[in-house]
Amino acid sequence: MIALSNEDILFLVNKWVSDLARENYINPVFNGYHNGQNGSYTKSPGFYTSIRFEKGDLDICIDHHDESDQFKVTILNDVVGEQLAWVNPTSLSKLKELLEMMKQPTSVLVKYINEQASR
Repeated sequence: MIALSNEDILFLVNKWVSDLARENYINPVFNGYHNGQNGSYTKSPGFYTSIRFEKGDLDICIDHHDESDQFKVTILNDVVGEQLAWVNPTSLSKLKELLEMMKQPTSVLVKYINEQASR
């Protein structure tokens, strides 16, 4: 298996999230005030180490842990005002799997998240 640098890991995650946004599966929350939302990205040598976006009624934040390939994922359901259970820290491969699920309808995504929490 090839070891990736932190820069490579951040590049991959940013690309995956950008692709989802470009294909209109998710809505990024930008720095400052945008569409009635306050939010920000933390920029680090050209890459975002913290990414926030919305998928339907879900508000999702992905934070990269410095000097590792682990991430902290926070998923809030805005309708019920509760945080969904997600196992942290999250590996790069598990994050990729979660991001692939963003292409599914929100109800399917919530079911997937709940199934992962019960494992």
